[in-house]
Amino acid sequence: MFNETSVELIPLVIFVLIMVGTPGPANLLLMSGGASFGFQRCLPFITGLILGKSILNISIGFGLGTFLMENNAVQISFKLISAIFMIYLALKTWNRVPAKNSEHPTFSLKQGLLIHPLSPKSWVMLVLAWTEYSSSYETFTVKLLVLFLVFFLIQITFHTIYCILGAVIGTILNNTPYLQKLMTCLTILAVLIALIF
Repeated sequence: MFNETSVELIPLVIFVLIMVGTPGPANLLLMSGGASFGFQRCLPFITGLILGKSILNISIGFGLGTFLMENNAVQISFKLISAIFMIYLALKTWNRVPAKNSEHPTFSLKQGLLIHPLSPKSWVMLVLAWTEYSSSYETFTVKLLVLFLVFFLIQITFHTIYCILGAVIGTILNNTPYLQKLMTCLTILAVLIALIF
């Protein structure tokens, strides 16, 4: 039984590693935030990201994903609101001074909470995880627990890595305005690509 469960878990873990670990708007925002504010000051934002996706994950399990897939107008609205919000957050780092000298507010818990519920990529990956990678689990409770833990553990790992990477790059390159502008542009580009496709 243990071996069968382990084998069933492997495709889900690989799927989540690829989806969560690849650069997307949330991860690029974390790099930009790390470069602009430093890792510690982005911890509330990381916490918000993890909580937001966890709430969305559970909600999709209880049927919210089906509602979204059946309503095209709602999908389009989510995409537009998501793009506007993420571009707004990216632009907050445009003219930041180095994190150690910054007195500006950092990305907040509340802002982090909104990222994944407004992200089309998050919706797609969670709906696919629920429909394609969890059908072998016999009960809803087991399915919910497995999906929650897999996403939670992988997300906390990669979000932390991306933010620390941004902080390291910011330190090595002395957090120049050009670095911050480059990170902002890359984030906006990722958001626009996600919006189009």
